[in-house]
Amino acid sequence: MKVYGSGNFSGWHERYERPGKPIRVGKRFSYAGSEWLVPAVYGCKNSLVADVVRLIPKETLARFAGRWLERLKEDPAGEGLTKEERLLAEAENPLCSFPSFEARINGKKAECRGWCGTGWQRVWENESLYAYRDEAQELEEAYGLCEEAGWYCHRIRFLWPDGKREEVRELSLAMKAGREEYPCGCRFTAGPGSGAFEKTFRHPVAGTIHRIRILSCEARALPENAFRGHSGMGGQGMVFPGNYLALRYTVAPELPGGDELRVLDADDGDTPVAEEGGETGSVAAAGIGVILAGSSRPCHPDSGDGARIREAASSLHFGPVSETGWYVSVSVQPYGPETVDVLQQ
Repeated sequence: MKVYGSGNFSGWHERYERPGKPIRVGKRFSYAGSEWLVPAVYGCKNSLVADVVRLIPKETLARFAGRWLERLKEDPAGEGLTKEERLLAEAENPLCSFPSFEARINGKKAECRGWCGTGWQRVWENESLYAYRDEAQELEEAYGLCEEAGWYCHRIRFLWPDGKREEVRELSLAMKAGREEYPCGCRFTAGPGSGAFEKTFRHPVAGTIHRIRILSCEARALPENAFRGHSGMGGQGMVFPGNYLALRYTVAPELPGGDELRVLDADDGDTPVAEEGGETGSVAAAGIGVILAGSSRPCHPDSGDGARIREAASSLHFGPVSETGWYVSVSVQPYGPETVDVLQQ
């Protein structure tokens, strides 16, 4: 298998670039409730490329399949799921993996320039979910993964610490699992004039009980030029929705340290449209969340009773929004960072 400094699975590389020199590793270790394998790293001209594979047991895949497979067979993109269900399916999907990586090469810190990933599983058949069969087959043959029920390979690119290739005598990886977000099952409807009210919810991981108090909900509109010049918003000739609802609320007691609460619009917003002669709205539609995202943020120091006031924004619409459904989710960091000695000579 040839691996290049670009650090992708497609095999794309610069015209005169040579494949990296493979260094067999075969390091196995446990982290974040999973077994991991570093089968090899590759010394390329400008970077060291490391393949880090998470091994997924059959039981984990079967549990996900039992909960979601029937619904995803005919709808692999999950378009028929509610936003809450999509969030939960992503959190429970064993083939979704978003850790971060740092490395030290020969005792020196190496800058991570990103990673890409691909995976495979043998518990259910649904090729529309996994479009990269050729990539998976090449990895399985190279690393002896054919007997595994499932796996996900992260191909990570680290720049050489001193700017040039060197012999790798020692290599350590610092890994940090990605955050996981779960809906709480707490839903409510609010709009302008709703008045104050309270709902309770259970922390989806810690199990603690919390109260969310809705203080107000008001209609707002973005400035006319809110999207002008914003990177990634799709270009000229677009008309964007600009009406939304702003929700103010408090939470008591506060969530455990490091956990983050979000109040989100349960419905999708309106898609941007093209002016006559303008571009399509597909790129721009994805970028609306850059500005609002429906995320919760601090608003005022406190509400008079010591609770910090937060604010959430609904999805954007072209017309005025009278009310919308909201749901509550919690983002957690389930595992701390861990350093693994991958290679020692």
